[in-house]
Amino acid sequence: MKKYSYESECINANIEVETLDETYALIDDGIVYIVPNYRYLKDGKEVQYPITEGTFKRSGECTSIKREKEKFDDFVRQVLAENTQEVPIQKWIMENYPKEWEELQKDPINWFLRESEQWHIGDEEVKLLTLIAIKSAFYEGLPKIGVLVLGSAGAGKSSAVKSIVNMFALKEGYGAALWVSNLTKKALSYLAFEDNGKLLKNRCLFIVETIDVEALKELSLLMTEGRLANLTAKSIDDKLGSSYGIVDYPPSVVSTAVNVNYSDDQVTQIMSRFLTIAIDLENRGDVDKIYDKIAERGDNAFTYDVVTKYLAIAWMYYTPRSVKLPQEIANKFRDVIKEYNQYAFRVFEQGLKVMKILASLLGKEQVDEEVYRLFSQKLLRYFLVSAVGLTSVELKALQSTSIEFEETKIIAQRLRVDTETAKGWLYNLARKGLVDNDRRSNRLVWKRNEFGQKVIDLVLSGYQEEKDENGDLQFAGNMAGLYGDLKGKQFSVTEFYGILGDELADKVLKWAEERGLVNHKMIDGEEYIEFL
Repeated sequence: MKKYSYESECINANIEVETLDETYALIDDGIVYIVPNYRYLKDGKEVQYPITEGTFKRSGECTSIKREKEKFDDFVRQVLAENTQEVPIQKWIMENYPKEWEELQKDPINWFLRESEQWHIGDEEVKLLTLIAIKSAFYEGLPKIGVLVLGSAGAGKSSAVKSIVNMFALKEGYGAALWVSNLTKKALSYLAFEDNGKLLKNRCLFIVETIDVEALKELSLLMTEGRLANLTAKSIDDKLGSSYGIVDYPPSVVSTAVNVNYSDDQVTQIMSRFLTIAIDLENRGDVDKIYDKIAERGDNAFTYDVVTKYLAIAWMYYTPRSVKLPQEIANKFRDVIKEYNQYAFRVFEQGLKVMKILASLLGKEQVDEEVYRLFSQKLLRYFLVSAVGLTSVELKALQSTSIEFEETKIIAQRLRVDTETAKGWLYNLARKGLVDNDRRSNRLVWKRNEFGQKVIDLVLSGYQEEKDENGDLQFAGNMAGLYGDLKGKQFSVTEFYGILGDELADKVLKWAEERGLVNHKMIDGEEYIEFL
């Protein structure tokens, strides 16, 4: 421990700053700063802050306590700077946490998901996209990744995102994530240009509950093009004028929002620059575990232990900052995307970027088959739903339809909305080719078509690559057409498996059971399957 005396003619007490043996680490631009904790002493006794009206001596030049506080704060910063050690992050991690680092490297994605469940259970897609956005801030080149998490109030959007952002945030704004409750255009320009934008270098901005469309527009330009829109500013002669900003260090962005007006074309255009994902309460698993985790958190604000944070941030610095993507893998992803939308160019571009960042997180300098399998398992479903262009409410409306024609009011009842609202959503689904409509007895009726069923299968079961007899990709789980031939028929289990073969029979049976379209019964001691 060391003591440093503050000398000033304007202070009538003995004020000291004592540095302690206890230290903490700040990580910035690949350097670890080992900073000592400290305390203030006034006449030998510890105080919360020493410069007060009682210690300030007003006389002569001693007229401003505010200026005295500024001088003292500069003194404290100088003391800390003299006692701060600077160490390259790689050296520091290897010296202090070699075993923990080795454990992370064995399986980094699952290490990260396991750690996140200290705070929030489930919602893996949200967590992985947030992780990818954070790594994007370290990845060379544009565009950076932006993630917008949508959902109803209280759905757990912020909890899911905070479970990741917290892992990469350190005190005093260091670390890999900057957490802000709101972001105005003026504040954004300050962050972007102050000290050549160093505040944004290797940083992901987390903005809680974005509601300002103009702010989202600025952020979308910053992420994708590395610039800010025209900014109103005062020139030297005190006249208003506009300035155009090229940003040295564009950040990545993660934000949450309750509602977004997709009927606004400008909003839709801005949203297309973000990876927009909705937390779906209807299909959420582990609900009881989520409740248990909320109860377990207690009254204290959650934070990870510092070792977990150091390891997570070091992971971002260690892994490659650029990755190659072979054309054959890009073509494989393109072929899958085109089955859902022939012209999903932006979704395709975003997916390729995410694959590269995923490879980087695994320590790879090239996207290979292992990376593509992980991408297919964890995130491909998200990009295919995006390619179709479904919003969260439209997806819910699609899930409320049937493969048989039904009136609008019946679907509206399932959705718990009025008939006109349901009709609007259903018309959008029809325009996207997911449902068919007809008029019967002068009433509008709807049914989920084959393509709509493919999307539902995708949401429920995920995407699995399958090929037809010609070696071409085909949809996994697309059973709607086959079910049409089976509907109303009854087979013994032995007969059913004999007709279709074990592999296809298993898939058809699983598909029908998930939708309540099959009934099992015993006749004369033998099991039969009836398709409803």
